[in-house]
Amino acid sequence: MNAIPPYREALLLLIILILAGPAPGSTASLSGPGIPDEVRDNILQPFFTTKKGTQGTGLGLSITNDIVKAHGGTLNIHSIPSEKTVFKISLAE
Repeated sequence: MNAIPPYREALLLLIILILAGPAPGSTASLSGPGIPDEVRDNILQPFFTTKKGTQGTGLGLSITNDIVKAHGGTLNIHSIPSEKTVFKISLAE
């Protein structure tokens, strides 16, 4: 769970596995600060991180996106700053 920074507030991580239907995949919803508009276009780029020092490499989302694409899927991200971020992986049948 390296993607969850150590916030003082309680974080809610909800993962729903979708195993049936036209587009199997999963959805993860993370409550917390959301993704600020000024960095949203960069979050899937390799080595992009908003963490300071050695706290992160910026590879997690980039690698995840590459793996999903390699399997014919898509990674969609919907974020409401200061509220939540939803990551949805859809895989081809």
